[in-house]
Amino acid sequence: MLSYQHYVENFASRYLLTEAQNLAPQLDSFSIYHEDFYTRKQVGSSVGVMISDKMEENLYKKLIHAGFKVAVFPNIDYAVVSSFPLKNQYSLAVAVYRIYPRLKQYIKANRLCAHPIMELYTKDTVYFIAPLSKQFDFYAEEALPVYDGSSSEFEDEPVIDEYECSKCHYHQNALIKQCCCDPLLHSSSCDRRKRAL
Repeated sequence: MLSYQHYVENFASRYLLTEAQNLAPQLDSFSIYHEDFYTRKQVGSSVGVMISDKMEENLYKKLIHAGFKVAVFPNIDYAVVSSFPLKNQYSLAVAVYRIYPRLKQYIKANRLCAHPIMELYTKDTVYFIAPLSKQFDFYAEEALPVYDGSSSEFEDEPVIDEYECSKCHYHQNALIKQCCCDPLLHSSSCDRRKRAL
């Protein structure tokens, strides 16, 4: 489980991450970047702290009062992972400078469908994680666009659940934009698209 806030502006998400770390300094914190990893076109980011069922009620109330929401994300089955030691305030800047180009190169060279990029901050290490399965289960609800059913393209289709339709429509388009692999390989490299189709 995690407690998060979603913002589009980068400066706001950095401020919120600091706020979350100050509210719960004993918990691991995270950032999830909802964006096209190759063009760096940002849809937004989610920042917050990892929580558990056994956390103190007082701390939980503090997070909720500060505007953080609670979400449950699945376990990560497969992912591209890298790590970097956190020794001081400059470590993260160095880590981002060194890790992201290599992560991007590895994903592209191996034609992987790996997104969104997540950063997990522990006491002494930052982990960079790009899931290879269940990718869209790691997107905040606010990062998914609302489907506009008024488009003439969908007028002849039977009426179905709007939320499910918006997710399928978004997933198919986003995979084509975000995945480096050949469009014909999407169905085998991204299990979310297989479920959507």
